[in-house]
Amino acid sequence: MLSELSDFEIIAIKGEDIDKENISKVFASLGITTNIDELLDSKGFKQEKILFFDGVEKLLETSNAETIIDFFTLIATRVDLKLIITCRSYAVEQLKVRFLQQFPEYFPFEVPLLDDKELQELSILYAHLETLLQNSSLKRILQIPFNIDKAVLVQKEVFETQINSEVDFKRLMWTYVIENKEKETDPEKRRRRGEIFSEIAKERAKQMVGYVRIKNVDTATINSLLNDANQGLES
Repeated sequence: MLSELSDFEIIAIKGEDIDKENISKVFASLGITTNIDELLDSKGFKQEKILFFDGVEKLLETSNAETIIDFFTLIATRVDLKLIITCRSYAVEQLKVRFLQQFPEYFPFEVPLLDDKELQELSILYAHLETLLQNSSLKRILQIPFNIDKAVLVQKEVFETQINSEVDFKRLMWTYVIENKEKETDPEKRRRRGEIFSEIAKERAKQMVGYVRIKNVDTATINSLLNDANQGLES
């Protein structure tokens, strides 16, 4: 969608990167120390701008969630700036209640399930999907964009094993996406990677925060998970 907005200057920020005390510190953490209004008025920027927050549900889990109001205030002062927010469905109501209800002019859009035509187009690009889509239960899973995004990360040869159910699919995704079997040959390291991923996810959910401290973990495993997170893997 954003690729089609060629007339706009796009400023994209991950939800977790907004986890700062104020808007100035958000931009400073991204290496931008220029005054925000000066930046937006720069001749190097197009006349119309869009702030794009990807995965704002991660911000809602932090103690700095109120920082998003700084951006709302900024937008209210500028006619050349729009805001697009993406949020996972489980956090949408929280986002509405805490922040959006005071802005009646926002326009919600729910990303729909992929239809048959879209799935067909994807199966042409990723031939291994075709067999999976012939299974009605697997097709329902793959209609969810998040799931099919993970499925195409795995090499097609992996899907030559028999996959008949959602359980099979989740097992395969865990083995190849979470434990990283395709790149990590040491089974002990794969097991440890899965354990650390689980521990991080559980602690984040329990404490309702974006970041947690995990004891007795090796740096290499954490860096591996962080690298995958930057490529789309989420805990």
